[in-house]
Formats: sequence, C-alpha cells, structure tokens
Amino acid sequence: MAVVLFFLSPLHSALPGENLTVSYRGKSKELPARTLHGYQVFDLDELTRILGGTLTVIQEELTVEWQFSGETIEFSHGSPLYRAGRRVYNLPTAPGFDGGSFLVPVRFLTRDLEELFPDIFIFDAAAGELRDIRDFAHLKSFRVEVDPNSTYIGLLTTSPVKFALDNTKPGSFLLNLYDTRISSAIEDSVSQVGYVDSVEVIPYADGVQLLFHLNDKAGRYRVAETTQPTGLSVTFFGQPLDGVKSPVVSTVGSPPVTEHRDYTIKSIMIDPGHGGKDPGAVAGRTLYEKDINLKISKMLAEMLELEGFHVTMTRENDTFVPLSSRTRLANENSSDIFVSVHCNSSASKNLNGFEVYFLSEAKTDEERTVAHRENMSLKYERPDLDPATLGDIQFIFWDLAQNEFLTESYECAQTIVQEVSHGLDVERCHVKQAGFYVLNGVYMPSVLIEMAYLSNSEDRARITSDAYLKKMIRHLSSGITEYIHTYNAKVSG
Repeated sequence: MAVVLFFLSPLHSALPGENLTVSYRGKSKELPARTLHGYQVFDLDELTRILGGTLTVIQEELTVEWQFSGETIEFSHGSPLYRAGRRVYNLPTAPGFDGGSFLVPVRFLTRDLEELFPDIFIFDAAAGELRDIRDFAHLKSFRVEVDPNSTYIGLLTTSPVKFALDNTKPGSFLLNLYDTRISSAIEDSVSQVGYVDSVEVIPYADGVQLLFHLNDKAGRYRVAETTQPTGLSVTFFGQPLDGVKSPVVSTVGSPPVTEHRDYTIKSIMIDPGHGGKDPGAVAGRTLYEKDINLKISKMLAEMLELEGFHVTMTRENDTFVPLSSRTRLANENSSDIFVSVHCNSSASKNLNGFEVYFLSEAKTDEERTVAHRENMSLKYERPDLDPATLGDIQFIFWDLAQNEFLTESYECAQTIVQEVSHGLDVERCHVKQAGFYVLNGVYMPSVLIEMAYLSNSEDRARITSDAYLKKMIRHLSSGITEYIHTYNAKVSG
C-alpha cells in the first residue's frame, strides 16, 4: 500500500508464522503469515499482489477497501467486523495497521474467501493451501445408457480427470476424482438406473468422490478415461436385468461436444453511446456527447483493427440506435467483448475523471446517478417507461443472469483503468459498478467507459483536443488489448 498511516498506534510487533500457499490461475505462490496476539495474520497488500484487485486506504475513516472480482470488501482498523456488499462478517480478532502493513487474520483465507467467492476458491486445510477451483475439471454433462447386461455412465468434463477406485465396501463402488468439481444434481438423475440404486456426490478440498450404491445383480465394473470427448466412462456388468428389453439412453446437461470450441476473444463490438435524437450530455450549444462518442469509437476501432481484431460498431454515423438493439447486435454478431463509449456529466462542475463501469449493483449514490443518466436514453424508445422507476433490484436480476461474465467484465474494467491511469495525467481514474441498461443481456465480457466529464472545464478542454484524444485512445486500446491477451492465455490453457 502506498499510504502509511503514521499517526495510528500499531498492533504491536508480529512474529513470523507458518506461510500459506495460494494457487491462483495456475500459479502457486507463498503468502507469508505472522503471529499476533496468538492469531495467525497476513498482509492484505501481499495477498493483493498474488490475487490482484485494487487496495484503497481511506485515511479519514481508518478503513481499507479491497476490490476483487466485482466485490468490495471493507475492513476497519481495530474492528473484528468487516463488510462485503450488504453482508457483515466477524473475524476472530481485529485487523489493523502495523507500520506500513494492514494485517488481517488468516481465518479470512481459510474460511471466509471460500464463502465470499464459492466459484473461485476452496481452502485445503491439510495442505494449508488456498486453491483456485476454476483450475479444476468440471462436469459439463453426463450420459446414461442401460441395456439388459450393462449400465453405462459417461461423464463429460472440461479437462482430463485423474481418478482412483475403491470397491472394498460390499454393495458399493467409490470413484475418487482428483481436482474435480461435480454438482450434486447428478444425484437426482442417477437413481434406480440399471445396476445403480443411487449415487452420492461427496466434495472435499482435493476433488470429489462419487459413491455408487449398487443393487444385488451388479458384478464387475470398468472405468476408462475418454479423450474425444474428454471425460470418464463408468460401466457396470452383472446378471440380466428384469424389464429391460432394449437400450435406454438419457443425456443430462449439454450434449457431448466432440470438437474443440475456441473461447478466445477475436471479435470486439464498440458501442458509441447515444446518437440521432438522443444527444447524451450537452455542454454549451455545440458540444454533444453523441458526437464525441462516435469520433472516439471510430479512432479506437481503427487502432484495435491494427492489433488484428475484428471490430464492429453499433452505429457508424449520427443515427439513433435503441439500447436494447445495441445488446442484440453484440449477441447476433457473435462478438466476444462489448465496449460502450460515453462521456459523463455532473451537477458539480468540479467533478472530473475517467471511469470504467461493469454491470452490477451500484454501491454509491454517485454510481446510481451516472447509471440513471445513461438509462434516461430509454425514454426515446420506451415512452411508456419512466427510467427513474428502474431501481437496483432490476439490476440485481440482470447481474445474476450474466453472472458467468461478471468476473471477466470486472477484470477488463480493472485492466483498462490501470493502463489509462499509468499513461494519462488523470486526477480520478476508477473502476465502478452500476446498473446500465445497455449492458443488460450482453452475454460476453462488457464494460461502459465514461471518458471525461463534459460539465468540467478541464475535462472538456482535454476531450476536445486531438493530441489528448490520440494519447487516450492509445492507452485505452492498450488496456483492452492487454486484457484480451491475458484472457486468451487463460482460456487456452
């Protein structure tokens, strides 16, 4: 952390403790731990260096905010309570500043992170390791085939699975799958199927166990790894089954895919905000947000095309495009990422800066105000709808519908902000979140960029300067490109 609160009394000296291993995105690093008042603690700044996110010290309130994967977690010096969104959690001892470090009880890693981010983390107590379960193999679908002399269960997984067998317990069969996650939904579907009476899913830190309970006609078994598609096949044999005259086939989940799907980002949809009868923010009599958005979007598209990406735009001239149509265009064009370009405005002429938003519940009144202003464009396509009636609850539903892309959208916003803040002399440059209608239903990583405040004289001067625009576009393009390269490397393995 860059800020040192020298006026705070420290928590007293912390002694070295047992280090923890943090495995994240395929890489493992040691996180030093210390002992303080009988509790293991760690430096939150060191965790941020491993996992990423943004760490902010608020001196006046003696608090530290850690933004990670779309969640803001707020700790207070000397208080065992911390806040994550609207929820409040209790730690066994109070975190706080110790010199230039902000120390947090290790329990936050060993229990709380798994609850806060169940789709990302699990803590392996035996190994003392925080693990990224996205590196695990996951069940995509499974197929069941029953004929009079065999019962076949095919498991289609996202990556190859290591396994071990245990049939020492009569009437059952245990399949141990390492570094794997399987939903318990399979329990409801594999019941009274051929030689299998039922199956239990037993998750643990290193993987998952499938415990098959067999009927008295079951005999031998065979387990084999499959490569096309990737997964496992489990086949049981035994005495002829009564009442089964012809094969019975059941597929649960997505149908097996035999060819490899390319998940990398190649195509970008750029959305110049507003247009036509919707001017957006207006400064004076001649400066319209819609014109600035279009000019910058064209410059950005040209630079991204030079980087080798296929770029399309929701509009290429001064025409009105409904917000819902912008979403549809992105999805129908099979775009891989959606970037909506805007300028901001505020009743306060002192407010300025560069901000990147992703779709989630607004945390502050300022974020709600910005979203409300952008959502007012709905009045041009839905005269029957008052945009002011759209509250946070609608955006919570949108967020859940697009939860698959929430982390990616947040990480895209963060990468852009980091690149722009390093390259431009901008006083305020932040990642923010709110309910923007234009991001509703975009099934891909998506962000909305507020490049400047037209209500601020300094921002106006910058955004209307060709020299500044070229510099800003260069760093904006670099931020988008950096995110895409990182994302593509992740999904390509």
